[in-house]
Amino acid sequence: MLRSWQAIAGVVLLAVILVSCGGAGGPSQQRGSPPVPKLPITTAFRNSLVGKGMVLVIRNDSADQTLPSLGVVVRSAKRGDNSELNRQVAQDVKPGQVVEVGWAELSGWRLEPGESVDIWCVGGREYERLTLRVPAKPSN
Repeated sequence: MLRSWQAIAGVVLLAVILVSCGGAGGPSQQRGSPPVPKLPITTAFRNSLVGKGMVLVIRNDSADQTLPSLGVVVRSAKRGDNSELNRQVAQDVKPGQVVEVGWAELSGWRLEPGESVDIWCVGGREYERLTLRVPAKPSN
């Protein structure tokens, strides 16, 4: 009789652990926590005026949120070694403000078609990370 109660207690404990971890698949977002909002920006790419790759144009679309700091990670499989560059590119991007990111802001890295660019807000409120591909032609 004692062993059956121990078995039941073990099953109940396992069930409590699985439910608290989000099921057998692992942790999940806690119930009741708000979803992470999308980064309030629009983006476009244009040709560099000096002929050095593309320029990423970022506009803060928020009516009242200053983005405290924007960062980018650029990845390229074409460079032979899956190169990656991580840079903070702007601070205090006010509502409506436009920030341009090209080879000068990326320490000589030229944005080339097919490369991947992640954009995120480094400080302050948490936003979803945005991932883009550098297009073959300007998008604006």
